[in-house]
Amino acid sequence: MNRAILELIDTVELAVSRSTGNAPAEVIAEAQSRVEGLRGRKGHFGEILVVALAGGTGSGKSSFLNAIADEDVAGVSILRPHTQTPLAWIPQERSEGVERLLDDLGITQRVLQNKLPNIALIDLPDIDSIADWHRQMVEELLPHVDAVLWIMDPEKYHDDVLHEHFLSPLAAFEEQFLFVLNKIDLLPAGDVDVVRSDLIAALRHDGFKRPVLFPVAADPPVGARMGIEQVVAHLAEEVDVKRVAMGKAINDLATILDRLGESAVARSGGGVDFEERWTKARDASAQELLAHPGPAAREDAISRLEDLVTALATEVGPTLGADLREKFPSERIEHAVDMKLATDETSTADIAARLEASLGEPLRRLIWRRGVFAATLASGVVATHQLRDRYSPGG
Repeated sequence: MNRAILELIDTVELAVSRSTGNAPAEVIAEAQSRVEGLRGRKGHFGEILVVALAGGTGSGKSSFLNAIADEDVAGVSILRPHTQTPLAWIPQERSEGVERLLDDLGITQRVLQNKLPNIALIDLPDIDSIADWHRQMVEELLPHVDAVLWIMDPEKYHDDVLHEHFLSPLAAFEEQFLFVLNKIDLLPAGDVDVVRSDLIAALRHDGFKRPVLFPVAADPPVGARMGIEQVVAHLAEEVDVKRVAMGKAINDLATILDRLGESAVARSGGGVDFEERWTKARDASAQELLAHPGPAAREDAISRLEDLVTALATEVGPTLGADLREKFPSERIEHAVDMKLATDETSTADIAARLEASLGEPLRRLIWRRGVFAATLASGVVATHQLRDRYSPGG
């Protein structure tokens, strides 16, 4: 599904590029801006919520993943850094789009799961590792995921490097971020709320206006895990939010196509029966000019060809219509008809060939431009209809 939505964006962008000369410049500019906004959106296009687990050394990312999975997915070690490369925990079913994303990102460690069919988790390298390439990898991965679960522990949650060098610059993408305060089992019961409030204050200072924070104990040495169910429930809600967002993105693309088609008068297709109409006007003019040379035949031929250009200009929309009128004024048509006076044409085929070269071919190039645009437009409309039921609310 990831590929299908990206292909739809490609088709809409192609329709925008081919609308030049068919739609008004201001409509094209607006459409291009909206397509670029959709293409530049953060997160994975598809029905699966892709979530990155990020955090510093010892924060318990791997333990947290194991708690979510309810099995030993990621190894846990006291060695630092332990998480050397990303590991993806992805759904067994409907994972084609996510696997393609992981291929593009170079993530080869994957574990298939059946527990959360609409959620994929990626355990990232430690952001405060002594290995600089870890930091670079994390920063490159973040724009491609739907959400980031940033995991901290009670001992290092106030680390200046974490807040100044990682979180503060990313506050502009607040809608993607969720925060986990792990290892709350290490705190006295009365201190959990105090530390939670302190961390929320620090995140607000970083620029996160409404930070979402979950206190959890992913792997307590004694007793049951705490807070994991709340995180899973929130992610399930985010899946629904993403489904609505995908539906909105598809509807936005459909609106772009509709606006382009309306402004170019091409929503019902690009056909104006040019070949049939042009051939009829060309041959009738050629026959009359040969059979009855003189002012009357000349005026009839000019009127017939002018009427065709006027009719086409009316049918192809104001933008291309204005182009047709500008490039095929009466003077050009009169000149094409009057060329017979300076030639030795002795058959209707000769006259028709001359009219074809001087008027038919340049007219055809403009009408062909419209046809290509309309065909691309129609392809995009069909694709939006195929996808919108899947992602639209209630679909």
